[in-house]
Amino acid sequence: MDDACQIYEQKIKKAKEKVGLLKSELSEVKNKLKVNRKNSELLHEFKKISIKISKATYELEHNQSILKIRNELINSNDKS
Repeated sequence: MDDACQIYEQKIKKAKEKVGLLKSELSEVKNKLKVNRKNSELLHEFKKISIKISKATYELEHNQSILKIRNELINSNDKS
């Protein structure tokens, strides 16, 4: 595996960790919202974390896609 692939592997690992942490935070906020549904600060935090999860998920999928394409190109070149 070349350096670029290792970089993408690291980015994927970090993005997975980030998504996990954000989902944990979101769960905490959801539990707080069960008690106080109209708390505007909690609602704002819920939206903010949801957006961060979307961004991190996009980053994860993007890096996985790039790594897959790189691996396919490397494998096709090896067959030639």
